[in-house]
Amino acid sequence: MLIRCFGDEVDEVTHRRKYNASILGYMYRNQELPAALCRGQLKYLDKNNKVRIANAEYLSRELGKIPGVIPPYVPPDCKHVYFMYNVRFDPKAAGVDCEPRRFRIAVEKALYKEGMLVGQWQTMPVPAQDIFQSKLGYGGTGYPWTLNESKGIKYDYNVDQWPVAKMLCDTYTIVHGIHAPNGKPLMKKIVKAFQKVFANLDVVLKHADDEIYPGGDAKLYGAA
Repeated sequence: MLIRCFGDEVDEVTHRRKYNASILGYMYRNQELPAALCRGQLKYLDKNNKVRIANAEYLSRELGKIPGVIPPYVPPDCKHVYFMYNVRFDPKAAGVDCEPRRFRIAVEKALYKEGMLVGQWQTMPVPAQDIFQSKLGYGGTGYPWTLNESKGIKYDYNVDQWPVAKMLCDTYTIVHGIHAPNGKPLMKKIVKAFQKVFANLDVVLKHADDEIYPGGDAKLYGAA
């Protein structure tokens, strides 16, 4: 896993990616069969883009009506095809006195219990990952950092330099299900789940520490 997928670690409890690289890794994940499937699907790209855009725009309209939910913003002169659909949570706007990260975690768990597939992609700013903090490099040699450091170039990976990235990791989640063949019926169910969760935030916050692991892993959803 480490060499094949960016040097990423796997959580010992959930057996899922941590999105935290501890060594220098590569992207050796692809194989001939998924590559052929991807090539065949390119002919449907425009059609599938339209489906995702329609689904995402519906979600943004409806979820934007819920205090505390911040849908993605697309500038008028830009087009978003929504490889992912991310929302952010604002506990103050929701009328809750809660630390943002804890609020996001509680809401994710509640949405999961309502049957939704949510979760995070990046869980920390990239400079916070172990490989940058340790600068071990290839085989513990410190390369490539040592190469430039020998020339007087200094590296500073203090995560406090990226407050916006830290804020995003604390407050965002991915709402899955916007891809074809899903359409309006599923989007309506997603909206109803959000409405129910945000109408019962007092109950939601009481379960913030429950052992629930939202995400796309079958084992975490009780299927394995």
